[in-house]
Amino acid sequence: MTGAATDGRSADAGIITFAEVRTRDSDAAVETARQIAEHRARITVDDPRAVDFRISTAYSPLLCADVVSAGGVRYVTSGEPIDYLLAGTLTRGRIALRAGREEVRLAGRDGFLYPLENGYHSDCTDPALLDLRIPAAYVARLAEEMTGMPAAALRFHSLAPISPSMAEYWAATVAFIADRMHAAGTGRHPLIVDQLLRLGASALLTVFPNTSMVTGPRPESATTATGVVRRATAFIEAGADRPLTAAQIAEAVGLGIRSVQLAFRRQLDTTPMAYLRRVRLERARQELEAADPAAGVTVAATARRWGYPSASRFAGHYRELFGETPGHTLRS
Repeated sequence: MTGAATDGRSADAGIITFAEVRTRDSDAAVETARQIAEHRARITVDDPRAVDFRISTAYSPLLCADVVSAGGVRYVTSGEPIDYLLAGTLTRGRIALRAGREEVRLAGRDGFLYPLENGYHSDCTDPALLDLRIPAAYVARLAEEMTGMPAAALRFHSLAPISPSMAEYWAATVAFIADRMHAAGTGRHPLIVDQLLRLGASALLTVFPNTSMVTGPRPESATTATGVVRRATAFIEAGADRPLTAAQIAEAVGLGIRSVQLAFRRQLDTTPMAYLRRVRLERARQELEAADPAAGVTVAATARRWGYPSASRFAGHYRELFGETPGHTLRS
């Protein structure tokens, strides 16, 4: 699979396929690496005994996570602009990444973002890295949902994170997403993959300089008719067991994202996504109340089924809403 799906509305985000290659053959390694980003490569080797290429990929239609290592080589690449967001963090070695007039030199746990609108050149020495691939259209629609800025206006301005603290946040986020994407069983829970996708996209918008950072929520007249919220909540409740986005909810009622958000805020004092989270927590509570612990039902499995890769985060939201832990509900 080259790149990532370009349409954030398509396909089941929860179907994960795995691919892994380990080789000492440079040509085989380059051919595999081209599945991440098409490029021209030049590899030099000082000690053939130290060469070790490893590429492991977990990919779904909307989210890909790659674990890449090119041990014992200098790997120099150049490529044309890509049409998806490819971003990651270095875990070993050094990389110089250049696009247009900008060049960043990476070491340690530095983060990087490949450009969308320019060709690129990279010079990597003994590199190991983690990266994510996410459709640009999905990230643009999330930016619109978060800020009201038109999706078509999203532009990223830099190859590097906005600050060292954001670089650390990005490194931790990418490591978490890559770990969960490669974990056995995650692919059976499409809500988890959907949450990982949203986490990765929102982190991109937070970490790398872009036009949405200077665009706040814009005032806009909102439809406050009860029918709008009624139709939206019905759509959410019917599809709570599937990945849903704010854009899909708005599309279901025939309005823009901001109009639906304002309608929810004015009538229910919440947002569509917060309402969706509450519905999922209520469904989880119903399952726990009806479950028999002796039959092997666990809080962690219930959390995953309702879109929470982290049982502790699920427990926190659950207790905040219901005043007790999910474990207490299950036991009683």
